[in-house]
Amino acid sequence: IHSGQTTVVLLNGVNDYFGQTANIAARVQSAAKGSECFVTETVLESANAREAYAEITGLGTSFQATPLTELKLKGVNGKVHARGFRWLLRSRRESTSGLSGSGTSLESNYMDRKVNRRYS
Repeated sequence: IHSGQTTVVLLNGVNDYFGQTANIAARVQSAAKGSECFVTETVLESANAREAYAEITGLGTSFQATPLTELKLKGVNGKVHARGFRWLLRSRRESTSGLSGSGTSLESNYMDRKVNRRYS
């Protein structure tokens, strides 16, 4: 999940989105694994978004917060910082393979797009 200004064009009766915000949103979505969702720090600058994130990942919910992650995304200068949450009712083996703790780097390929992650 990412937010920002974008260009919207109506093509053949369907809205199409262009610009860096749309690119980052698509790349962040691609970086997440099954049963996982990333929320960029840009979104979490909003008090309402932070409150919603805390509610989703709070005790007694079906979601668990994941560590702050640095995403190096194709077509994006610099790193994008994101926090995530993972659905607990799904097998975690698929979502956590290759992670050995704090400070671990992870490279994953999703639909032939290389994504570099750094967990801190």
